Amino acid sequence: MKHIKTIYKALIILFFISACTEDENLDFLENVAPPTNLEAIFKITQDNTGVVTVIPTAEGTVYFDVHFGDTTLEPAKLEQGTTVDHIYGEGDYEVTVIAYNSTGKSIEISLPLVVPPFKAPQNLVVTLENDTAVSKQLNITTTADFASTYEFYSGEASVTQPVAIANIGDVINYQYTEIGVYDIKIIANSGGIATTEYATSFEVTQILAPLTSAPIPKTRDAGDVVSIFSDKYTDVSLSELPTSWSAGGLAETAVNGDNIWKLTNLDYIGIVTNYASGIDLSSMEKMHIDYWVPEGVTNGLLVKIVNTVDSGEAVASLGTTVGGSWQSIEVDMSVFNAGNLSNKNKITQILIDVLELEGISAVYIDNFYFYKN
Repeated sequence: MKHIKTIYKALIILFFISACTEDENLDFLENVAPPTNLEAIFKITQDNTGVVTVIPTAEGTVYFDVHFGDTTLEPAKLEQGTTVDHIYGEGDYEVTVIAYNSTGKSIEISLPLVVPPFKAPQNLVVTLENDTAVSKQLNITTTADFASTYEFYSGEASVTQPVAIANIGDVINYQYTEIGVYDIKIIANSGGIATTEYATSFEVTQILAPLTSAPIPKTRDAGDVVSIFSDKYTDVSLSELPTSWSAGGLAETAVNGDNIWKLTNLDYIGIVTNYASGIDLSSMEKMHIDYWVPEGVTNGLLVKIVNTVDSGEAVASLGTTVGGSWQSIEVDMSVFNAGNLSNKNKITQILIDVLELEGISAVYIDNFYFYKN
């Protein structure tokens, strides 16, 4: 078998040599990476025959060698995307799969295979957990005696079931499209016809608050920044936060020690710098704001600046929101020229506004400042 592999590799290299000119360098063949992400799934038939289907997968692979781990001397050679059936007796085996790329480089993996007695699985234990970092992702783990694989039925009416099959003990990570309560079913399979079933109702949830801090702003000279809210810079003094006429709530919270605003029941939140002379934004070139909203939220956000001393106001759109991660928005200050603002020298009020009221539970804000380069 070793000679066949050597000949195969030599033929491939010879092919590349014949396709190249004398001056071309063939060193790139040595730089071709070996295959990656090698895995294998075992599927035992439910007819008491002991037939096991070995399903190998890998990236950057041309073919596989499957060593069955029993008395079979020669491995099965499979092309990418194919499977092999093998008959086992009851017992424990170690199956070795080797993946080869086009230049003969390889990686291998050895996996335990338990061909249980041909009877239904026993002592089935199923663990269902909402992922703590990914919204609407359910993590499923099962253990059982005399079981080899298990099938996961998600309970979604519009999705072909089962949605996933895995080896007993392996975790299935499944992401739902929508949150809600689903009738979930797990079927554990052994080498026999009989199966064992577990069914329950489970609520799939989403992450409604950021788990990480917003990006840290760059270091800037104090004279180049007018900060409304940021741990990085010195904030201006605010007379009202929020104003009594705001339509929504504002509370200060923290993530990993980073102070952030949480806006709830948001229609608009008003901020008063001061009504005497306001703050001078005339030399600022950009407005920066970081926001976080839950996944699925697409409401548009706006920032309005108001000059009540010399009159006028102007609005900048932050665009359609992107949920599930911190979004850093940069707005050119020239956008505020589109309003009826007399000037940006005396900005007394700032409003954070939402276009559509429905479908938005909370907006998290950090690093809200104006700056010049």
